[in-house]
Amino acid sequence: MPENNHFKISEIISRHLGGDISPWEKEVLDSWLSESANHRELFAKWTNQHTLTEKKNAYERIKIEPAWEKFNAIRQKVVRRKRQIRRLRLSRYAAILLFPLTVSWFIWQENRTIHPPVSNPPIQAGQPQARLTLSNGRQFILDNQNRQIEDGDNTIPADSGKINYTLAKIPSRNREIYHTLDIPRGGEYSITLEDGTKVWLNAESRLKFPVEFCGETREVYLTGEAFFKVTSDTSHPFIVITDQARITVLGTSFNVSSYPDDQTMHTTLEEGKVQVKAIRSGESMQMQAGEQIRLEKNGKMSKEKTDVTHYTSWKSGRFVFKDMPLDKLLRQLARWYDVEIHFQKEKRKQITFTGDLKKYENLNEILEIIELTSEAQFMTEGRKITVY
Repeated sequence: MPENNHFKISEIISRHLGGDISPWEKEVLDSWLSESANHRELFAKWTNQHTLTEKKNAYERIKIEPAWEKFNAIRQKVVRRKRQIRRLRLSRYAAILLFPLTVSWFIWQENRTIHPPVSNPPIQAGQPQARLTLSNGRQFILDNQNRQIEDGDNTIPADSGKINYTLAKIPSRNREIYHTLDIPRGGEYSITLEDGTKVWLNAESRLKFPVEFCGETREVYLTGEAFFKVTSDTSHPFIVITDQARITVLGTSFNVSSYPDDQTMHTTLEEGKVQVKAIRSGESMQMQAGEQIRLEKNGKMSKEKTDVTHYTSWKSGRFVFKDMPLDKLLRQLARWYDVEIHFQKEKRKQITFTGDLKKYENLNEILEIIELTSEAQFMTEGRKITVY
C-alpha cells in the first residue's frame, strides 16, 4: 500500500476494532491483508488482546489528573464536574485519534525495516492530444508535435496542441466537407477554423466542423465542452449545435458545456450577444455578457448572472470552483486526469468546495488541497479514486 495510505488503513483498523466498519472498508482491509504476510502479522499484533489492554491503560492515563481532587467548595465542585465531562470527552477523542496515528506510524516503520514502501506514482495532468477524422475516414493522432495533415491536395498544419485551417489552401467545392476532432479523457486541443474562429476543446469532447463554410450560416456540432471566440460576420451567423440546443452568435466569445453525463447544459457568455434555442421545447432566450443560460435535460431553461471565470478558467490553465458539489467537481477532474471516481456514500457527493487550483498540477496535490479544506477524504489505488 502506498505510504500516504498508511493512516487511512489504520483508521479502518481502529473502526474494525470498535465494530463500526462498513462493507467497503472491510473490502479495503481484506485487500490490504492479502497483499503480504507482513500486513497480516501487523494486523494480528495490533488486534492482540494483550496489546489492546496496554493501549487502553495508556489511554486511561490521559484522563483525569489528581489536581481535580483539590476542589472542595460547592461552586468548585460544579466547575470541576463541567471540566471533568469536557476532559473525559477530550480524552476519548484523543484515544480515537492516537490509535490510528500509532498504528499508522508502526505500519510505516515496519514497512521501512522489512521492505521499502511502494509509492503510488503521482497522477499527472492531461496534455494536448486529439484524433482528427477526415471526411474519407482517414484518422490522424495529434499531440504537441509538429505535423502536416494531408487531405488530398490540401495540407493542414498542426503544432503545439493546435491545428489551423486558415493556413490551409482549401479548394472551393461549393459544398461543405466535414472533419471531426475528438479529444480523449486526459486531453485538450485547440483549433482555428477556416473563417478565423478559434475553439478551445476540453477533455472528452468532440467538434464536427466544415473544412470550408459554404452556406448562409456557419454551423458546427459540439459534444462536451468548448470555448469559442467567433470571428464576426453579420451576414453569416455562427451556430453551435449540441444534442439539446442551437446557439446562434454573430461575433462573440462564450463557453458551452454539454456533456452527456451532465444533467444541465451551460452556455456562459464572456462578451457579445448569444441566442440559445432549446431543440426539445423550441423555447429561446437571448443573453448578454456576464450571463449564463442553463438548459436541463427535461427542457427547462433559465438565465442568471454569473462569474464567467468559474466556467472559462479551464482554457487558461486553472480550475476555479465556487461552492461546487464534489460530484460535479470530480467529474471535471476525472475527464482531465483520466481517472475513475467512486463515492463510498451518496451523501459525500453534496460536499461543496471553493478554490482556485492549477490545472497542470498532478492530481495527488489537488486532492490533498481538497482534503485540507473540506470534509472529503480520498484513497488512491492506481487510477481509481475513492471518496469516503
